[in-house]
Amino acid sequence: MLRTFLIPLLLFFWFFPQSAFGLQIGRPLRTEILNLQDQAIAKALIYIDYFEVLSMNSRPLGKVGIVNLHGNLELFLVKENSEKALVGWAADKHLYNGDGELVGFYDWTTYWVYAYSVTGQPLGKAKCIAFRGYCAAGVAAFLTGLFSELK
Repeated sequence: MLRTFLIPLLLFFWFFPQSAFGLQIGRPLRTEILNLQDQAIAKALIYIDYFEVLSMNSRPLGKVGIVNLHGNLELFLVKENSEKALVGWAADKHLYNGDGELVGFYDWTTYWVYAYSVTGQPLGKAKCIAFRGYCAAGVAAFLTGLFSELK
């Protein structure tokens, strides 16, 4: 009796391990970036070592990565264009452009990440349950225009 139940169950997990209990092994967490009216304006993929921003039609716009500089972990921002241009960096909940000018702030709670302008005005938010530091930096980079198609 037990064997008749276990064999199909084991075969299911063997052939479909990602779908077991809703787990997504090796796949990114997904979220949407929301504006002040709580409307989705971009998509985001959260990986264990970087964060990627996509347009609503899934075209890559930019990434936030982590680099070890002289023993310190730093966040860097790369615009997803033909040059893959370095457009800024983030540290201590501050966002800087490539010239080192402050362009915004970011913060997070247990469940949400938030982006703010230089004057402290809210720009938007996203749900982010993991890796909130670079998730928040990526959301702020998009909402401040560092990953904008116009720049």
